[in-house]
Amino acid sequence: MSIFLLLKVILALILAAALAWALYLHDEREEDREIQPKKLRYTPFLPVGLLPTMLGVLVPLLWYQFGLRAMAETILTMGFTILIQLSLYTACLMAFLPLLRRRLRPSVCAILWMLPNYLYLCSNGTFRTGIPRVVLKLPGRWFVRLGIVWLAGFAAVMLWGIGAHLRFRHVVLSQAQPVMEPDILNLLERERDHAGQRKKRYRLVRSPAVQTPMTIGLFSRSTRIVLPDRTYTMEELQLIFRHEMVHIGRRDSEAKFYLLFCTALGWWNPLMWLARRRSADDLELSCDETVLHSMDGDCRRPYAELLLRTAGDQRGFTTCLSASAGALRYRLRQVMNPGKRTSGFVVTTVAFTLLLTTMGNITVGYLPKRCSTLLLDGAATDTITVEEAYTLTDSGMDKIFYRVTDETALWNYLLQHEAYRINQLLYGFELGLQESFIILWYRSGGEQRAVTLYQDYIQSMHWLGP
Repeated sequence: MSIFLLLKVILALILAAALAWALYLHDEREEDREIQPKKLRYTPFLPVGLLPTMLGVLVPLLWYQFGLRAMAETILTMGFTILIQLSLYTACLMAFLPLLRRRLRPSVCAILWMLPNYLYLCSNGTFRTGIPRVVLKLPGRWFVRLGIVWLAGFAAVMLWGIGAHLRFRHVVLSQAQPVMEPDILNLLERERDHAGQRKKRYRLVRSPAVQTPMTIGLFSRSTRIVLPDRTYTMEELQLIFRHEMVHIGRRDSEAKFYLLFCTALGWWNPLMWLARRRSADDLELSCDETVLHSMDGDCRRPYAELLLRTAGDQRGFTTCLSASAGALRYRLRQVMNPGKRTSGFVVTTVAFTLLLTTMGNITVGYLPKRCSTLLLDGAATDTITVEEAYTLTDSGMDKIFYRVTDETALWNYLLQHEAYRINQLLYGFELGLQESFIILWYRSGGEQRAVTLYQDYIQSMHWLGP
């Protein structure tokens, strides 16, 4: 194991341990019988906007700094690499999901679906994708064409998902009327207090367009708790409001938007669409677990009966009490016979570590380019001065220097190759070094460059200086 991979693993384990501790505190807070004033009982498991935000910020930033072409190349290479990692992670999670559901708490299964959000860490710093083990080589023209098709599909799925949510929201709320019964409003207020929701920003309405209680809305100010046009007992309403307060506090509507984002990234992969349904089921199972844990044991049968009598639609970024036909039997079994399950902190830690440390092992290479363009930008070899050439010891702390006796022969050897781009800085070709890598510093005019020569790849950087 190289010193760089070891460092990567150590940092991933540290972050994974911090994540496990945060999840433990999350569980402790939800189980706290006496919630402190102004403190939320239900909070999100994980922040789910990191990866979409990173990609959204990176596009205009790269466009401004390097131009449209460089931005497109970087986003496509990064996007394909993230997509490959996301697809592999989803495939593994789907394969082990039946076992995980039997052994782990539903909340842990819901968390595992959210972990790829931390792939944003691989865009910079220590977790940047390194030397890949497998490169899927594509000609430049095919890479561009596939990139256009992929981006078009991504945009279409996102627009379709957002449009479906807005249409469904309009249908539901256009026929909705505020709930005015004092008893129901007082019960909702008590559930708000139990959840630590001090701000009265979630309006309660009744709509004939729905068949199940639900919460609709992606943002706090636009969130509505919707009841169908039917009669519920106060005991049933308490279960309903407790269920929706858990969803609101955990921001499960935002989690569903993130799941749509992941599905859009891999829109061509049927497994991603199936995973979206399974992950939504785990969010509901986790909510069931929390509701029943916070109430008396006698409420299990009424809760199961409420699920059986509830049928509905949860299109868009909505959370609702009803279950799909495929998930209803499983949810009922979990409600009536939950069994004993582990907290899953070890599984979460291992999954998080593997997700980050294996990022970039499989990627896409494209755009053949002569090494003369890559290394010299058209400069003549006689204008290049080699300043240092060295490799690092196994510890990574010391350098072993080389003396370049024939710079012309060195550049003639390097420039005879044709490279293909792998990611932001890596280019691949058969170099045939005996050492694992050699770092070469050289200067041309006022520009200083560093290039790392591996056996099969080259990594280039440059700085402007005196």
